[in-house]
Amino acid sequence: MDKFAENLNNICTAAIPYVWVLVVVALMVTGIMLIIPSERVHHSALKALPFIVLGSIIAMGAVYLGKWLTGLIAF
Repeated sequence: MDKFAENLNNICTAAIPYVWVLVVVALMVTGIMLIIPSERVHHSALKALPFIVLGSIIAMGAVYLGKWLTGLIAF
């Protein structure tokens, strides 16, 4: 069971950079959408922004919480 916890910890550790990349890309796309001079695109970006922030918090929280919990498991 200790090997299982170690494998989960390794998965969470490996996923952290990818989650950060997804968050940065989502925020960059939203920023680019706000630069484009179109009222319809601005409205779409502003409408999606709260969901992007909430999704980023949930994704990063899940990865870090999983890493923390698997670090606590010791058999």
